[in-house]
Amino acid sequence: MSGRYLLASMRSYIIAAAKFSRVLCGIAFCALALTACSASHQSPLAQLSTTLASLPDVSSQDGVSADPSRGARPALTTAKHELRDWIEGELTGGAYAHAPNIDADAFASLINSQIKAAGINTRPVQMWSNSGVLIAVTSFNIECGSDDSIYGWSWDGKAWRRVITHEITDYAPDRYKPESVYGPENVRFAAADTNGGAELRILVTALNTWCTSGWQGRRFQLYELDRQAGSAALLVDGEVNAFTNEGDQNASLTADRMVIEYTGEDLDPRKFPFGTRASVYALADGKATPVPWAAADAEDFTEQWIAAPWAQSSTVSAPGNRRLEQWHIHLHSLSLRANNGEWTSFADAVRCGDHSDIWEYAIVFGTPRPDGDLIAVGPSTICRHIPGEPPGSCTSVPAPGQLARAKATFIHPSTAYFIVRQIAPNRFSMTNIQVKPRADCPAIGA
Repeated sequence: MSGRYLLASMRSYIIAAAKFSRVLCGIAFCALALTACSASHQSPLAQLSTTLASLPDVSSQDGVSADPSRGARPALTTAKHELRDWIEGELTGGAYAHAPNIDADAFASLINSQIKAAGINTRPVQMWSNSGVLIAVTSFNIECGSDDSIYGWSWDGKAWRRVITHEITDYAPDRYKPESVYGPENVRFAAADTNGGAELRILVTALNTWCTSGWQGRRFQLYELDRQAGSAALLVDGEVNAFTNEGDQNASLTADRMVIEYTGEDLDPRKFPFGTRASVYALADGKATPVPWAAADAEDFTEQWIAAPWAQSSTVSAPGNRRLEQWHIHLHSLSLRANNGEWTSFADAVRCGDHSDIWEYAIVFGTPRPDGDLIAVGPSTICRHIPGEPPGSCTSVPAPGQLARAKATFIHPSTAYFIVRQIAPNRFSMTNIQVKPRADCPAIGA
């Protein structure tokens, strides 16, 4: 075989191999293109399902796993946006595209039925509506709770426009604080006339939940919607430390005030550690201003009054009553040692007359009896240890009244009766303190 023939054969082989290689590359490219095309044509809910499948499975977790982010990852943000965008598409392109007066319950039922039919494991979407406004809360499962997001759409006269987006997107273990909107926590609306334009205020309350403690942050956000501009301003983004397993989770919103009621900490031994609390905001001219000295009731106000320095307490005290300052100096020093049982109430406050603005509240204070002296206080008796007797033994002594049982916990007890005037909802003033109850008030503890 000549060298020229050998070179020609080799050239033919190389050309044939190159053609075959191009064919293979073309087949591979087509396969990739088909895969990409298939992915791009997935339905929104199918894509959401794929995204959720990439996250850790938390269905069997009970809060004791080693995952500090509770199964949340950046992909969860993607899932939130996919669900949000799909809901928005159903709202703006479906039967409600030209319907400003939307039925939130019916729309939520439609959305949740489609999510369930797609086999997607999320918590139900919640919805609220009011006069051309729709608020939706989406909820994704995480370890020992849920991660909820808040979205709001407003009808601008022609179409729905999203005006509220609130999502938790920082999943760093030391900063991740998921919020849950469920049960007493929900959405409230109130109309307001601000700057000559028709406005709507929207209050959303939520919880920072975790299964190892009932003490969590109770979150609340207040928005003011400008319908003409199609935008919502965040007026309040607040949080209070509350006992959320039970207790008070009320909230109210009117044209001029917002009230968040909750169960907070209380150092009164009779109620420790739970006390009724309230955060109140005055609403006017597009602003939300915290109301100083707001209180849930006369007891809450009295405890604030005792605990605060006199320079502050004097601002909510009857002028000219110098005995109030003397009482405050003494009782304030006791409040600093309240954990040692220096004082205790023995009954709830009483209103002095069915329609009166006067409340009476009482505490007993003094030197606590030594440990082991008072064994127990029952409904009708006290059980006191007798010196020289075996530990744990005691002698029952009648103590039929609540006041008597409270006094039994102190050596040389004293009683103070606080006369509190209610000047407005959640607003009080200290008018007097005396050693005997007022004759025109019902018996405290009766």
